[in-house]
Amino acid sequence: MHYKTREGNKYNVDQFTVGEASVFRSMMREYGAGIAASSANFHVRWIGPVESLAKKYGKTVDDYVLAKIERDLVLNIAVQLGELNGEISDMLVDESAP
Repeated sequence: MHYKTREGNKYNVDQFTVGEASVFRSMMREYGAGIAASSANFHVRWIGPVESLAKKYGKTVDDYVLAKIERDLVLNIAVQLGELNGEISDMLVDESAP
């Protein structure tokens, strides 16, 4: 399974470590539940765990895949709530499907 951003970048979420997968699933669950009061609220909630994992794996936040996904989810929420004009990213795509 891949996560596809608004810019068309694809990230293989099946290659996440256990910790990364846990944070990813939690972010997706919260996104899907639609409980974020704003895109900023979602960002504040998730940037800490994402930054901690980036540091743990010796990555900068700008280059860390999970941070890129978090930013994409923030933009999706902004579009859904009318904070930003645009389209929702494809998010989860199955690359093995014909």
